[in-house]
Amino acid sequence: MANVIALRPETDRGSEILDELEAENEMSPTEPVADDGTHRYYLHAVDADVDALHPMLDKIDRDWRSHVTIWREI
Repeated sequence: MANVIALRPETDRGSEILDELEAENEMSPTEPVADDGTHRYYLHAVDADVDALHPMLDKIDRDWRSHVTIWREI
Protein backbone atom coordinates (compact mmCIF):
# COMPACT_ATOMS: atom_id res chain seq x y z
CA MET A 1 0.00 0.00 0.00
CA ALA A 2 1.34 3.44 -0.90
CA ASN A 3 1.02 6.57 1.14
CA VAL A 4 0.24 9.89 -0.48
CA ILE A 5 2.47 12.60 0.94
CA ALA A 6 1.52 16.20 0.24
CA LEU A 7 3.95 19.11 0.49
CA ARG A 8 2.70 22.68 0.26
CA PRO A 9 5.10 25.61 -0.01
CA GLU A 10 4.25 28.42 2.40
CA THR A 11 6.91 30.84 1.08
CA ASP A 12 8.92 31.43 -2.08
CA ARG A 13 11.76 29.52 -0.41
CA GLY A 14 9.33 26.64 0.10
CA SER A 15 8.78 26.44 -3.66
CA GLU A 16 12.56 26.43 -4.19
CA ILE A 17 12.95 23.63 -1.62
CA LEU A 18 10.37 21.48 -3.42
CA ASP A 19 12.06 22.12 -6.76
CA GLU A 20 15.40 21.06 -5.24
CA LEU A 21 13.82 17.97 -3.63
CA GLU A 22 12.48 16.84 -6.97
CA ALA A 23 15.70 17.58 -8.87
CA GLU A 24 18.07 15.96 -6.35
CA ASN A 25 15.93 12.83 -5.90
CA GLU A 26 14.59 12.45 -9.44
CA MET A 27 11.06 12.81 -8.11
CA SER A 28 8.02 14.35 -9.71
CA PRO A 29 4.54 14.94 -8.33
CA THR A 30 2.10 12.13 -9.01
CA GLU A 31 -0.52 14.58 -10.22
CA PRO A 32 -0.43 18.19 -11.39
CA VAL A 33 0.63 20.71 -8.78
CA ALA A 34 -2.49 22.14 -7.13
CA ASP A 35 -3.49 25.79 -7.40
CA ASP A 36 -2.17 26.40 -3.87
CA GLY A 37 1.23 24.95 -4.87
CA THR A 38 0.74 21.57 -3.17
CA HIS A 39 2.85 18.75 -4.60
CA ARG A 40 1.62 15.17 -3.99
CA TYR A 41 3.86 12.11 -4.09
CA TYR A 42 3.13 8.40 -3.74
CA LEU A 43 5.60 6.63 -1.47
CA HIS A 44 5.46 2.95 -2.28
CA ALA A 45 7.56 1.57 0.56
CA VAL A 46 5.44 -0.32 3.08
CA ASP A 47 6.74 1.70 6.01
CA ALA A 48 6.92 5.08 4.23
CA ASP A 49 5.21 7.90 6.06
CA VAL A 50 5.53 11.68 6.29
CA ASP A 51 8.83 11.29 8.14
CA ALA A 52 10.36 9.51 5.13
CA LEU A 53 11.05 12.82 3.39
CA HIS A 54 12.46 14.65 6.42
CA PRO A 55 16.13 13.63 5.86
CA MET A 56 15.98 14.74 2.22
CA LEU A 57 14.38 18.06 3.16
CA ASP A 58 16.89 18.58 6.02
CA LYS A 59 19.74 18.13 3.52
CA ILE A 60 18.30 20.89 1.32
CA ASP A 61 17.44 23.35 4.10
CA ARG A 62 17.55 22.62 7.85
CA ASP A 63 14.82 25.24 8.30
CA TRP A 64 12.44 23.71 5.71
CA ARG A 65 9.62 23.46 8.27
CA SER A 66 9.35 27.26 8.19
CA HIS A 67 8.70 27.12 4.46
CA VAL A 68 6.86 23.86 3.71
CA THR A 69 3.84 22.12 5.24
CA ILE A 70 3.89 18.32 4.97
CA TRP A 71 1.17 15.75 5.69
CA ARG A 72 -0.02 12.27 4.77
CA GLU A 73 -3.31 11.95 2.97
CA ILE A 74 -5.64 9.01 3.38
